Amino acid sequence: MFKKLFEKFSGKPEPQRFEASMNFDLENVPEFAAVMNESFGPGLRADVLVDFTKSVAVGEEETLVLRADLQGNKEPLEMVVHMDDIDAPDIYFFSPSEELITAINAAMIDFAESKGI
Repeated sequence: MFKKLFEKFSGKPEPQRFEASMNFDLENVPEFAAVMNESFGPGLRADVLVDFTKSVAVGEEETLVLRADLQGNKEPLEMVVHMDDIDAPDIYFFSPSEELITAINAAMIDFAESKGI
């Protein structure tokens, strides 16, 4: 019985993940995707981010695995889209890089302020 309880434990702690997230109107996703591409490099192509976001059905959640450029380093990044309502995706970014997530969060705040939201 105890063997079953512990057989999935590898002895290694789970890596820490940091998150930045925001709810968008679908019409604003292309502009924000362009900001992400400009800020974090060719691994975050705006057209790919937009197409991926638009492909998620209402009530569904999908994940896209990416690499972002941050000061010359390629950082792992997951983009998770939950289509909460039609034309209203919740977009989450996860990474083990706190610095990358801090920069993405700042980009989200700047974008929201520029739109008055």
